[in-house]
This record gives sequence, structure tokens and C-alpha cells, in this order.
Amino acid sequence: MANCILEETYPDEQFEQYLANLFKTVAPDDAFILGVSDNVLGTSRLNQVLGVSEMVEEHGDYPIAA
Repeated sequence: MANCILEETYPDEQFEQYLANLFKTVAPDDAFILGVSDNVLGTSRLNQVLGVSEMVEEHGDYPIAA
């Protein structure tokens, strides 16, 4: 099973690259919903959870631009 991107075992660099690739995949578009609720576990790193929000604020304007 793959590591959850919010877990300690998922390196910061790969986390940022994963999200950057995600935004590139959905751009240009205006019909994308990003959710993490079922991936936030007791062992999830708070900085990763907050990092998702930060990247959405930075890259999530509609239409999505990579």
C-alpha cells in the first residue's frame, strides 16, 4: 500500500511535487474538488495538512492554472 501524502513517512519534497503535479493535471479547468478528510489520521503531520491548504490558496484560483 502506498504511503499517504500526509504521513511522516512521505518526504516533504515528494509531498510538494505530488501536489504540484496534481494542479498540473487538472489545469486548465474549473471543475475540481480537492478533499483530504479521509486521509487525515491521528498520525498525519499537521504541516502537511496545512501545506495542502497553502498550495490551494497559491494555485487554486479558477480556472486552475498550473
